[in-house]
Amino acid sequence: HPDRVRSAVLDGMAPATMQLPASFAVDGERALARLIDACAADAACRARHPDLAASIDRLLAAAADGIAIRVPHPLSGQAQSGRLDRGTLANLLRAPLYAPTLAAVLPYTLAQATGGNYAPLVALSTAVSGSVQENFAEGMHFAVICAEDMPRVDAAAAAAAAATRFGTGVLEMYRRICREVPVRPAPEGFFAVPAASAPVLLLSGGVDPATPPRHAEAVAKALPNARHLVAPNLGHGVSMQGCAPELVQRFIRQGSLDGIDGACLQRLPSPRFFEPPRTDGR
Repeated sequence: HPDRVRSAVLDGMAPATMQLPASFAVDGERALARLIDACAADAACRARHPDLAASIDRLLAAAADGIAIRVPHPLSGQAQSGRLDRGTLANLLRAPLYAPTLAAVLPYTLAQATGGNYAPLVALSTAVSGSVQENFAEGMHFAVICAEDMPRVDAAAAAAAAATRFGTGVLEMYRRICREVPVRPAPEGFFAVPAASAPVLLLSGGVDPATPPRHAEAVAKALPNARHLVAPNLGHGVSMQGCAPELVQRFIRQGSLDGIDGACLQRLPSPRFFEPPRTDGR
């Protein structure tokens, strides 16, 4: 309907103050802290992984000098050898945080890695990165980030990233790539959120390591007719999970925020932490 086309659904939208990719490390650290706290609050997870945070720090410290690993390729099964540095390990750690169902397996894979078996951690990370590589337009991605985000990454944002477990590895990768990507400066006013009167529905995942609720909150404050709904136990990308598709459909069809609330998103549970199969027959 013509009067509804100005309605907008923003799933994990980032505001003008967001400084990608430096904020990836900061928001990833917060998501990881949530996972560590959730494991500590879960009796079974706490019993299996009583020092999860310390285990993560020990692994990252060991990777500073490089760790020789040999793992089967997650798709071909062929054994591959390599050396795992701190940056690569941090990326393996961060990728599963995008999807809580995968993050729930992370404590187990980290325990295996502590014992020298890195295959589960590599396979878990590939479950995310493999799908991204198949559906990701890398050229367009870097053209956008290099033109719009990297020029605004200041010293404070870089320092905040450096203070996390994930560090500045991703930021440095973008810096190297962006040297080769031709860009034009963003036009004046490009980053300003217009005070549009159209209804806007914003969706955020409470444990999203890339665009958590704090970014959408900033956008909502700049829009006079916005509603920000948070699914506390979901990660990156809310619109296709749980009751969110129904909310989005209703919002678009009626062209207003009437009757749109996040109660059903609040009820979506967090996944149970992975428990390895028992071998004692019980």
